[in-house]
Amino acid sequence: MRAELTAAIDEDVVAFNGVMGAYGLPRARTRKRRARRRDPGRVEAGDRRAAARRQGCHEVIKLSAVVAEKGNVNVISDAGVAVLAANAGLRSAALNVYINTKSIKDANSPKSVSAK
Repeated sequence: MRAELTAAIDEDVVAFNGVMGAYGLPRARTRKRRARRRDPGRVEAGDRRAAARRQGCHEVIKLSAVVAEKGNVNVISDAGVAVLAANAGLRSAALNVYINTKSIKDANSPKSVSAK
């Protein structure tokens, strides 16, 4: 899970830089403007990754519960910290989707994700 979620963070950085680059393209009537119009797809793809990241974070929380219940008493605090970190990841993914919802054009995008 750690390797998977760490890779997701790296992918998010690359995707974010691509989206920010798209937003920085000129608005003049040029080929770059047409490229800018196509780039909301990058936002939608990022939101799909955020939804997948939510699943990974949820899995970490479930595994942490098992560790806290059945594991060595000396690692209960580690399980608690893992839950806190996974919860932060869940909220981060939900906020990304919530913020980007305005620009989503694809009906199959994860619009139902809330920031609660």
